Amino acid sequence: MKDSKTFKHGYCERFNLPEQSFDASLFRKSVRWHVVPVVALIRLVYPKYFKSDFEFIRTVGACESLRDIRSEASSFQWECGDASILRRKLRIRISTTRTLRIAERILSNKSASSAGA
Repeated sequence: MKDSKTFKHGYCERFNLPEQSFDASLFRKSVRWHVVPVVALIRLVYPKYFKSDFEFIRTVGACESLRDIRSEASSFQWECGDASILRRKLRIRISTTRTLRIAERILSNKSASSAGA
């Protein structure tokens, strides 16, 4: 594994996943519940639809702090502001709020364990 300080490393360690599974796993945990039934269909019909979501996931995976992740989440929300009706109104995209909650749990646990070391 690369850098033990990254969100990706902490996430994979916490959920006992190989790092190559990070993107798909965080995507599943970050989509809103109402999106789940249509995600597979959208990915089948229009594979590039979630491209920006996966770019966001890879970017936050490389972050080493909650501050950096919050900044990336803010940028992601801003970039998606003029997106399609599916992304804006139906919210068929990942939830940055869910992603942030996951990151807070992972990185706060990592900070607490490194503080005790």
